[in-house]
Amino acid sequence: MKNCSSFEELLSSYVDNDLEDCDVLLVEEHLESCPHCVGLLKLYREISKSVADSKVSEPLGLNDRIMEKIKNPEVIQGSIKADTLVIFPKNYGWGTRWAEDKVWGIFKADQQTQQLWTLMQTTLEKHGLNTDIIYEDTNYPPPSTYQNIYHYQEYTQK
Repeated sequence: MKNCSSFEELLSSYVDNDLEDCDVLLVEEHLESCPHCVGLLKLYREISKSVADSKVSEPLGLNDRIMEKIKNPEVIQGSIKADTLVIFPKNYGWGTRWAEDKVWGIFKADQQTQQLWTLMQTTLEKHGLNTDIIYEDTNYPPPSTYQNIYHYQEYTQK
């Protein structure tokens, strides 16, 4: 089971044929020597087949409602002006989807990731859609138009 955690993240995409060729080769090579991941792959395939075989259908009129929202959006692009800014570290690799999000499904979250997650969630709870999130870049300082600026250095410890 060496390095299984990085491959476990890829197995679902492997079952769905959603991997790049180079990743397919890595997964298949790993599967040749790992009974744990072979078992997990079998389970993922069973789940995928079960979902595909299910008789669940979309709610009546769903497609029409989606198309109507696309044609007549309630929120016009650019109509929400952010008054709050969160600044993350320059080139910090993190998907921001959840606290334990892995970069490319391989690199694990660290202590700073947890702290940034908390900072982001707290800010979003307080300021909602009026929040912009950027990565620090000394070549492009943040505009002075923001009323609230939360810089990662004030909220994280190494």
